[in-house]
Amino acid sequence: MEKNEYDYVILGAGLSGISLATKLKKSNRTVLLEKSNEPGGLVKSIEINGFWFDAVLHLLHYHNPKVERQLKKIGGSVFKPIAPKADVHTSHGITKFPFQLNVGGLPKDLAIECAHDYIENAYQKPRKVKNFEDWLLQSFGQKMCEIFFFPYNNKMWKRPLKSLGTRDFVWNIQNYSIPKVLNGLFREEKKIEAYNANSWYPIPKKGAKKRCMGILIDKLKAPINQQIHLKEEVVEVDSKKRCVTTKSAHGIQHYYYKKGCISTIPLPVLQKITIPKQKKTNLKLNGVLYAMVMLKGKPYETTNLWDYFSDEEVIFSRIIYMQNFDPHSAPNGKWSFMAEITYKAEAKKLDPKKTAAKIKKNLLALNIVKSKKDFIDIEFVDHKYAYAVFEKSTSQEVRKVTKSYANKDIHLLGRYGKWQYQSMAQVYEEAVAKADELNKS
Repeated sequence: MEKNEYDYVILGAGLSGISLATKLKKSNRTVLLEKSNEPGGLVKSIEINGFWFDAVLHLLHYHNPKVERQLKKIGGSVFKPIAPKADVHTSHGITKFPFQLNVGGLPKDLAIECAHDYIENAYQKPRKVKNFEDWLLQSFGQKMCEIFFFPYNNKMWKRPLKSLGTRDFVWNIQNYSIPKVLNGLFREEKKIEAYNANSWYPIPKKGAKKRCMGILIDKLKAPINQQIHLKEEVVEVDSKKRCVTTKSAHGIQHYYYKKGCISTIPLPVLQKITIPKQKKTNLKLNGVLYAMVMLKGKPYETTNLWDYFSDEEVIFSRIIYMQNFDPHSAPNGKWSFMAEITYKAEAKKLDPKKTAAKIKKNLLALNIVKSKKDFIDIEFVDHKYAYAVFEKSTSQEVRKVTKSYANKDIHLLGRYGKWQYQSMAQVYEEAVAKADELNKS
């Protein structure tokens, strides 16, 4: 093999890139280029003074039995089943997740209105759905939308719901039968029927060298570790020369591919660095700021993995209780959680000091943290590319771009590479399918 000449060049060593590389034949003829100092993308473990966090909350939840068997074999016994229990906090009260199955937790009159609107809506003739707001109304009725679905999604997306499409927003929002919704009026639904009900998470023994979901990346990358080149930022992709150019501390490097280039980096980034220049698409996105909150004293008493917050007065849309994922995620006598705050990527960045102050104020007001003295520290990790925003024309534009790249032997893969929503298991499944396709070709 000539120097820096490969069958395949993979842009990004996150979950999708690594999963693909492990399944390609003659993987030594494949290289993965990663700008960070460690692989994993957003699937990373972060350790701060004995506290462990995920870079972004991830669960392995399965719908395909074959994928489940494969990933359980790779993950091994360290992965355990975990119940994705959560509460939904609204300005009208607190109930269980999924909201539409547990309206009985709200004040009685509101709960009855929610169920009434849901049933009435179900018997109406389906209307033409023009946008995300229409879809929510037609799916859940006026009252459920007023109490939860509108305020939460307004807070999450930071954009008018009428401006958003429907196709790629609704994969994790479920409709349920009328009897199940009525049942939620009278008693709490014990069986978890959320989209991520069959969930698994790594829970290693106390004192393990690594914790959180980064463990999965370590296990996946083991066979192809030598093919991963770190600290190399992709700055140009030339489809005519079939060459990928990177910049690192060692200077400029050129990687030539014979069969194809697979991009898992965010699609807007790829479009900026592609030669010849691609037709620009108007892809919008939301970033997410994760606050890693470290505390002392008695933990908040809950068995939930996380809670949702739709009230605009609360700065975070979700908090994640790390001790309920992994009881050894914090040093003895201490505990922690993550607070998730979304923002428009084109907006001004959030100020860490002001954000930390708001987080503390909210947690104390919600009685989740009892005293100011319990706070040890709050650290932030900022992910600009977190949630793709789908306007009405986005899916069609992305399909055209994908086809255009494929005609040049540049294949798009992964949640951000293909600009779509996928769970971890779906990312792995798609990467394996792409490897099978490339191996046959």
